[in-house]
Amino acid sequence: MTFPDITDIYRDFYMPEYIIATIRKYLKGRILDVGTADGKKLRFLTDGCSIDRIVAVEPDSELIQRAKKLFRGEAVDFINERFENFEGRRGYFNVILMLEVIEHVSFKLREVFLKKIKYLLAEDGIVIVSTPNKYIYRIITILGVEKWEKTHISEMHYWEFRKLMGINFIEEHFLGVLAGMSIVRRFPRLYGMFSFVSRHCAHPLVSRSVYFIGRKRKEKSE
Repeated sequence: MTFPDITDIYRDFYMPEYIIATIRKYLKGRILDVGTADGKKLRFLTDGCSIDRIVAVEPDSELIQRAKKLFRGEAVDFINERFENFEGRRGYFNVILMLEVIEHVSFKLREVFLKKIKYLLAEDGIVIVSTPNKYIYRIITILGVEKWEKTHISEMHYWEFRKLMGINFIEEHFLGVLAGMSIVRRFPRLYGMFSFVSRHCAHPLVSRSVYFIGRKRKEKSE
């Protein structure tokens, strides 16, 4: 699958160029993608990266069938089940992605998710997680810029998210994406300018979405 121009890229993803570039720096070895959905984001992010194998977990059978069509003949294993039921080998994955997923699970279940991620992640492994910033996200939905997702059941303010991830992992990057991505989505020609402004001005406090990139924190029992 190819993305011939920036318009096509933007049409599918709410990701400025600096977010894409930062994530791609870490994508190598064995990768686990939690909540693959239709696979478009995974296909785009991993394109051109040195990857040995991808395991993609998605509970929606219809979405996972769509994802399979994007990775025909490639080293990708699709697992059609809920992540809390997924079984994998301890320390097997070099990178674990969970993009725009954590807000869809209960507060209790997200602890299960993070514990499982730590179990599956290699000692020098990287975890990349993103979520909407509750305060800003709610404002832009009230203003009608975006439609609120009814499946969001555990949204967090950026500082709650950062604290939660920091307890479990050693932070390497904490990046924000300014509110306004939805508007730019309607006018893709503005993408380059918005990406530049967002890169230099997107403090997490005023960001629509936030990205945590970190390494596994060693536990005393290990």
